[in-house]
Amino acid sequence: MLSIELICLGIASMGCLCLSMKRHSRYTQHIVRRQSLRGAGWFLLAIALIIAVTTQGWGFGLVLLFGVLSLTALMITILISYRPQWLFYTVSMSIPAGLATSGLTIWRNLFV
Repeated sequence: MLSIELICLGIASMGCLCLSMKRHSRYTQHIVRRQSLRGAGWFLLAIALIIAVTTQGWGFGLVLLFGVLSLTALMITILISYRPQWLFYTVSMSIPAGLATSGLTIWRNLFV
């Protein structure tokens, strides 16, 4: 079962890694640096890995994570191909949504 926090974190991490590339950095409106986007992308991927492994276990969690990352990479590729200006706003909205839902998931798994 796909979880919304993994999808939001996948969109945010793949979008950050895509925007950190020199080719696509013109869509960031010069608000953030490329190095900070690259670091944020890897950090969000690490959070997604932690969420997938803690909720589903090592076996199914890694398979679920790679499936979600494949799906979100396809979504980012389609978005940057047809509406490249929307990628910055999509990533900006998915970062807080992914972090909020993953915080709730971690809270639920630790204290219940």
